[in-house]
Amino acid sequence: MNGRLDAFRALALATLGALFVNLQPALAPAIARGFGLDTARLGFVLGLESALAILSSAAVVSIARVAGARALGVAAIALYIASNVATALSGNILELCIARGASGIAEGVMIALAFAALSKSPDAHRLFAAFGVTQFVTASAAFPLMTWLLHTVGWHAAFVVLAVVGCAVLLGGVPAISFSIGGRNDAPHDARIIGLLSIFVFFVAECAVWPFLANIGTRHGTSDELMGGALSIGALGGLTGSLFVAALSARRSGLVACMAAGALNVIAIFAFTQGSNASHFAVALFAFNFAWAAFAPLQLSVLKQLGMTPSTFALASTATNAGFAVGPILGGALLHVRGENSLIAAGMLGAPLAIALLAFARPMTPMARNATGPA
Repeated sequence: MNGRLDAFRALALATLGALFVNLQPALAPAIARGFGLDTARLGFVLGLESALAILSSAAVVSIARVAGARALGVAAIALYIASNVATALSGNILELCIARGASGIAEGVMIALAFAALSKSPDAHRLFAAFGVTQFVTASAAFPLMTWLLHTVGWHAAFVVLAVVGCAVLLGGVPAISFSIGGRNDAPHDARIIGLLSIFVFFVAECAVWPFLANIGTRHGTSDELMGGALSIGALGGLTGSLFVAALSARRSGLVACMAAGALNVIAIFAFTQGSNASHFAVALFAFNFAWAAFAPLQLSVLKQLGMTPSTFALASTATNAGFAVGPILGGALLHVRGENSLIAAGMLGAPLAIALLAFARPMTPMARNATGPA
């Protein structure tokens, strides 16, 4: 990556790719009202977008080798702009599905390319942590605007704004990023697969617990009136975790730091079931979000230290998105069939299993075997 300007552009591209997902709590109900969708049909539309994002991010490496990564980045942003304009102009559910599906394709490509670009920095862990910060900041700033637009202008206007943001990112010079998918790969094929599996396992576990935390909090003494405050405190935990990792040096961002974040994650998930009031739930939620936001970039930092190339980091976004898709399905099934304890147990297993996979892959890599200094 060529300097701070490229880092900023790559962060802008990643943030654009995640923008709709981050604003989904406000935009999804607006789509449902605008088209008269029940929860099942709304879930289908959102699921289609997510599924196509997974597929497109998985195909980025192959397509970029033929078309060129920079051209693919420009095409993805252009498709994102067009798909959000098409969403605003949609008149029926078929048109909506086509528009959101196209947006999902663009989002998957943008995040994969951004991950590949961010991984080229010597301080990649800081940039991946910064991505967590930009998601929090943009969502915090955009939610009031989107809410105002939805109530005063209508749901169409919100997607026009997304298209305008896409234009700003395009005109801001994102196509000038020195994208590179190739490069010398010091990690063998098996180690790369295990590293990607580690990411998938962790995100499945986190996303199995995340959608049902309000249910768990209510069962353990948090009233509906206090739930919003607890969730806000939890969100600050995520911001704090990202900032903490961004402050670490490269030498301090290895497997040991990842293990510490994983241990906090396990403790926080266990703590959800031990309290009986809103204060306890809010503290546990803060710790959970802090650990999640810290573990994710540290996990990627370990992969960087093991010699993974940008192509592996492009696929890391696929593993993350797949975890977001599978996790809620697993969590809902566990909660329905086996109850809360099984859900908590599954969540607690995520970080230890992910760390074990990283540790298993470590001896396979020449860079790790030849490395000196702390992990």
